[in-house]
Amino acid sequence: MLNIKDIHAAHEFDELKSHILTSTPDKQSVHDMLSGRFRLYHGTWHIAATYALHKSLKQWHDVMHDVSDELAILHAIYYHDADNDELVSAQIWDRHASHSGHEAMTFQLADRVKRMIEATAKHDAARHADQVLDWFLDLDLAPLAYDADLFDFNRKLIRLENHHLSDQAFNKTTADLFHSLLHLPKIFHHPVMTQQFEQKARENMQRYLKLHHL
Repeated sequence: MLNIKDIHAAHEFDELKSHILTSTPDKQSVHDMLSGRFRLYHGTWHIAATYALHKSLKQWHDVMHDVSDELAILHAIYYHDADNDELVSAQIWDRHASHSGHEAMTFQLADRVKRMIEATAKHDAARHADQVLDWFLDLDLAPLAYDADLFDFNRKLIRLENHHLSDQAFNKTTADLFHSLLHLPKIFHHPVMTQQFEQKARENMQRYLKLHHL
């Protein structure tokens, strides 16, 4: 199983980028956005790590996706954090997909990826019996289950990204998110992800809340 700390982020990002069907300038514009000054967590490393984890879990657990499912997952990974706002990311994707010009960029693919990106705005129990969507949304939450040292490091990066918030406001936002996730019957919905990440994610969030008296 992949140790996420061992990935070669630049290689993984470039490999993912090579699979994306939007135009070269549009792909580069997303790359540039993810490389912004304050993209300390939600940047290229996070996208590369998500892609590397996707590949590793598929191989380790012998999960098969058909071509259309795989394309949807890869494009959702690449575009879901293009902007700090998930709904704006979905709009960026929609705009780029609309003038892709690639024969494989069908309306069905473009619409599906848009809905997948929009779904990252609210992780809750209301999944839609779609294992591909579950897989992608669970990948997005997987950092909650990273080893404790990496989890803590990521929280520091996210705090720095949110430099405009006071400590009180940031702590409230974090506490609200973690408590809402911990109250869900399941945080992860795909069977592979539940087995792999559920317990560790809960342990990390509970430890964080206790440590920070939240």
